[in-house]
Amino acid sequence: IMAASGASFRLRWKESGWDLAAVDIRNIYENPVMPFILSFKAVGRKFKILEKGASSKDDFISFIKSEIDGGRPIIALGVVGPPEASIVTGYKDNGETLLGWSLFQDNMEFAKGLTFDESGYFICSNWWENTEAIMSIGEEAGAMVPVKELLENALYLLTAETIDVYNGKYCSYLGGQKAYSAWADSMSDDGNFSKSTQLSLLIERNMCFVDATVMVGEGRFYAAEYIDRLGEENPGISKECKKCAEYFRAAADCITKMQALIKGDCGEEAARKLADKEARTQIVSLIKEAQLHEAKASDALETIIAKM
Repeated sequence: IMAASGASFRLRWKESGWDLAAVDIRNIYENPVMPFILSFKAVGRKFKILEKGASSKDDFISFIKSEIDGGRPIIALGVVGPPEASIVTGYKDNGETLLGWSLFQDNMEFAKGLTFDESGYFICSNWWENTEAIMSIGEEAGAMVPVKELLENALYLLTAETIDVYNGKYCSYLGGQKAYSAWADSMSDDGNFSKSTQLSLLIERNMCFVDATVMVGEGRFYAAEYIDRLGEENPGISKECKKCAEYFRAAADCITKMQALIKGDCGEEAARKLADKEARTQIVSLIKEAQLHEAKASDALETIIAKM
């Protein structure tokens, strides 16, 4: 699913600099729903999505109740925390209160107004304000994504220089090699990390940095795993797949080295470490190294596609 959706091959950076929304899965393609379309296609399932801009709260409640009553949990973007995927497993008060699970439900800044069921599920009555979309998992739909189509899509994501997304508003992101260059430039600019920079701004920039490392580190690791498996299943391209996977894995290893330099998460301590000139110089070098590995991975991927 990471490979088929394109999540394994993404990196987004705003030309104007730091943007916490760059990591949003809906910013991979021009069509923000495309990652979900491809994910469900990859597992051979139909799906339905309701988006907030085009649907009312009553529409959401009706949809949720219908799915839950049928014994099917739904995927929601938001409910708790940022608009990332959570699971809705039940409802109370005729749909005004939802139960489910979110990666963010234990974070104090996102837990306001939440209570918890004995099962561990959150109980949330102010979910509408914080929910961008809901999705159902449908019946089997037959054909899955052809491998060549998946790889062509991956190559597009690795090489497309600019992505113009409409996700409530138009926004332009740099992709491919340009995203790496812009990321390195932002990290190199001492003005972004001066002693006069407010701590809150340093924390925000560190969060953007961490998001980018996750996109490359986790993404390219799973890209390598996928390409390795593809080579095992297709002896005619096994050599090319092995080389491509090595390049993806090398890019991911650069991220591991970056994380070792900071030794932190998105908190205050890590943000202050990121402001250190020496650490950032090493990080920029690693970003550029990962960029080179990815350029070679893209070339290798192009060769694989040509041989299929």
